Amino acid sequence: VEDDQGGKFASFMPLQNYDDACAQDDMIELRYGDFDDGVYSSFVEVISTERSGKFCGKGRCIAAVRELIHGDSRTFQSLFEHCMQAAWHNLPSNAARTSLIRPLEALLAKPYHSQFTNAYNAPKVNAVQSMLRMLVKLRPIPVLDTFLLQSLSCDYNAIHEVLTYFECEYDALRRNPIDVDSSPFHLIKAIQRCYKALGERDVCASISSAISSAQTKLALSLDMYGFVNESVDAYGTLIDGAGDEANLLPSEDELQIWEQRWVESHKEMSQWSLIDEFASSHGEARLSLEAAWKTKNWEKV
Repeated sequence: VEDDQGGKFASFMPLQNYDDACAQDDMIELRYGDFDDGVYSSFVEVISTERSGKFCGKGRCIAAVRELIHGDSRTFQSLFEHCMQAAWHNLPSNAARTSLIRPLEALLAKPYHSQFTNAYNAPKVNAVQSMLRMLVKLRPIPVLDTFLLQSLSCDYNAIHEVLTYFECEYDALRRNPIDVDSSPFHLIKAIQRCYKALGERDVCASISSAISSAQTKLALSLDMYGFVNESVDAYGTLIDGAGDEANLLPSEDELQIWEQRWVESHKEMSQWSLIDEFASSHGEARLSLEAAWKTKNWEKV
């Protein structure tokens, strides 16, 4: 996704070109007050020695940073994100970035990421979560396979990372409308599934309303505001009129919304006999089993 507008990239401190003598103009003067007990002054002396030595001690500083990131996960994550942002931004073209998408997907799909997820001393942030948090920061954001990311959200407890990624991707697509393999509609449905997994019922209904017809918007609005009986009647009218030639035929996704919300509304009103009839006529074995269990129809169970 092309996104070259100003202010989209994180600001990085430009690298200074030190010569072998380490010019005095490039030195940072560290000051400390009379409260120093000797520790800070020793630290300043060591840092000054490293900066004024041959090659400015850059190799030793990098080695020190390497030791630090092995001891603190937050420091590692921050450095990982900054390094990848800089590397991604400095790639020569979007064609070069696109060529890296397949390897990134292959890396995320590797099975060995799960080896520590069920361990007793498992890390707070697993490898997949770390990589997804990094990918969200890349600009322009790479367009990864939607199905892969949804699978990772379930397998690696990365639902929040995947949701943030989908929303950033959708925002980039909306700002820069271009033809991509994953259409915005499928991306919206993926975002909706993430909110459904988080139990955000009202947000899911709002997303359904945004991509539906006027009749569906009315039924969903009644549903969201708690008018259960009215919403059931509205959904029933829409379902009954779906085959009427005088009306436009609904899309498969919209018809699915009507049926799902009709069933959920009848569940709220405990009208399990109607649900059982609906499940039997549509061949919904799981729903029919639930209705039989709720009505204590043990023979059917």
